[in-house]
Amino acid sequence: MEKSELFGRLVPGPLPAGLSGDPHVQQLPVIRRWGPLVWCLRCGQVTWWRGQLPRHHAYCPQCIQLGRVSTLASLYTIPEPNKFRPGGGQCTWRGRLSPAQASLAAKIKQAVERRQRVLVWAVTGAGKTEMLFPGLAAGLTAGWRVGIVTPRIDVCRELFPRLRAAFPAVTAILLTGDEPGPYRYTQLVVATTHQLLRFYRAFDLLVIDEVDAFPFITDKGLHYAAARAIKKNAAILLLTATPSARLLRIVRRHHFQVGVLPARYHGHPLPEPHLVRLGRWERLIYRRMLPTKIQATLAEWRGHFPVLIFVPRIRWLKPVLRAIQRQFPTWRGTSVYAADPRRQEKVTAMRKRQVQYLVTTTILERGVTFPGVQVVILGADDPVFTVAALVQIAGRVGRSPTAPTGTVLFGCARITPVVRAARRQICTLNRTARRMAR
Repeated sequence: MEKSELFGRLVPGPLPAGLSGDPHVQQLPVIRRWGPLVWCLRCGQVTWWRGQLPRHHAYCPQCIQLGRVSTLASLYTIPEPNKFRPGGGQCTWRGRLSPAQASLAAKIKQAVERRQRVLVWAVTGAGKTEMLFPGLAAGLTAGWRVGIVTPRIDVCRELFPRLRAAFPAVTAILLTGDEPGPYRYTQLVVATTHQLLRFYRAFDLLVIDEVDAFPFITDKGLHYAAARAIKKNAAILLLTATPSARLLRIVRRHHFQVGVLPARYHGHPLPEPHLVRLGRWERLIYRRMLPTKIQATLAEWRGHFPVLIFVPRIRWLKPVLRAIQRQFPTWRGTSVYAADPRRQEKVTAMRKRQVQYLVTTTILERGVTFPGVQVVILGADDPVFTVAALVQIAGRVGRSPTAPTGTVLFGCARITPVVRAARRQICTLNRTARRMAR
């Protein structure tokens, strides 16, 4: 283990002999107990003491996926030294921002320089990443350590090459649960939000993308990890296209500034979903048949690929795929879900047009761009599809300036208040964008 691996990190012991006597190394307790309660200082969670280790020691079951920590162990860290070359964070991106993007980007940069907190509320496809570049450049040029995290692995994988291309002189690493290769100390860290559990007072600037997404929005341990991973005077940027009422309350309570962008960078409106009643579509699917309206829509899209077909549950992937294969035998497609071992391979094949459609769960609701894509949701009235999820799924369409339009179809057994609210939110954003453009 290199000494730099402890900079701003929480590393369980024991340490190698060469580091155990280093005066810069700080030792922190990891588990504290009050009677039957166990408090873990790594994930911040309090649990009942269920399991018993020898001599009445206890461990934390909440963050055991990162390696077991117990009352027998300690965590070790070295305070973040910011050993980066000042002036090396210039941005090489040469694209152009729209006037609305440029205005919000300037606000973000100013907030970063003043070490403030900002919620960036921008519609799907607004170009949030590019609007971050001036603020990121300011922090990286000043020698800050910068973290950019998101709940979804797919979003991390899409962000990382774009950031590497924009800041080629900056050392960077991608951290997810299944990335190969060892950890190394870098100025820019792109990671899933779970990786924040490994950091301690590390970041001068923390960007949390898709802050409203599962599991971050509901996980108190991840909120604790984010608060502990930043320095006391750090700048924080929260990015979202679909802020919940709860998130807006948190923002007001902690005095975040808010920047809003209701229009996409190419100027075209968000696709407004068509609501279609399908009746008992499940019975048809089990007979390897598609609902008549869905079949007619897919037939109209013949040649207009790619197509995403969303289903509410994993158990529907194979039946829906078989129904499409039966009724459109010449089309090339497959299914994908979160635990699919070939998930990345299938998404890549879709981008390369090697497959024409994917039947998917909500795993592809965010952070993926397929130019020219059309979208169908089967069972949009299922409780798994929240307002935010429906808006995000609709936002997969029309993201590219070369294909700024497309069709979104919400197929429902019944039109629920959630489905209506999602459509209403999209229509409201389009009206706001038109007013601002006048």
